[in-house]
Amino acid sequence: MMIWHLTFSAQGRHPFFPNEQERRRAVRSLVRVVGPYLVLFCIVDEHIHLVVIGERALAGRLAQMVALAMQAIAATPLQRAYFTPVESRSHMLKLADYLLGQPAKHGLPARR
Repeated sequence: MMIWHLTFSAQGRHPFFPNEQERRRAVRSLVRVVGPYLVLFCIVDEHIHLVVIGERALAGRLAQMVALAMQAIAATPLQRAYFTPVESRSHMLKLADYLLGQPAKHGLPARR
């Protein structure tokens, strides 16, 4: 099994989930689509980061399914998904730290 980092961005970096209600809707949709393959995720206004587990073909199918699900609820079109393998433990740790810092970087309210 491999671990993959998938990133989805809005075209022109315009917000596709402009408020918390829309982000929550995206989370619910994301969990329905990716479910047991989801390791870590972050949704901010104009992009989504996912970390999923599975073979490369599965990661590609998940990317397609997520794109379709998000496009159905997004306020703006999505760019094509970008995905890369997570190649080591240190890579995963850096990625986790990066994803956990995204809400603050984008000025989203912290939840405890």
